Amino acid sequence: MEEETKPISSSFFSSSSPVHRTDGGFLRNTTSQSHRQAVGSVGNSSSSLGATAISSLLNRCKHVLNCFARDEQRCGGHFPPLPQERVFEAISALRAVSALIDGFSRNPTTVLYSHLVTLHPNLVQLIPSSRCDQQLELALMTCLNSYQTLLLLNLHINENK
Repeated sequence: MEEETKPISSSFFSSSSPVHRTDGGFLRNTTSQSHRQAVGSVGNSSSSLGATAISSLLNRCKHVLNCFARDEQRCGGHFPPLPQERVFEAISALRAVSALIDGFSRNPTTVLYSHLVTLHPNLVQLIPSSRCDQQLELALMTCLNSYQTLLLLNLHINENK
């Protein structure tokens, strides 16, 4: 008997390729180009793998947040609102960015700094859309406040040059 596959909803970490699950709940067909690049670079230094993973994560966060803001603005606050899964996905992206900023404060790198600074306008763009959910609004405020860490670290790094 052949197992039937059913599409599942996109999640925060899913790639743009289709994700299917079998009746047993196992995922397959989840390899994205960035994932293949990250796995392919295992022979390189672990910092290269980490940089690739962080870059992929930040690109995914940017995509999720941009799509959420765009779709929320199209909705215009009218019913039906965006599904709760989309709100949770945006909250997860914001928490991931906050966690990366926290990690950056322990191990600052120029590449991560530039990625995070580039993401800032996308976060600001999300402000009007964040009012649809209190948890989303709190996650956005926390994330934007964590950018203070980036500014202070950049100032400290420049003073030591």
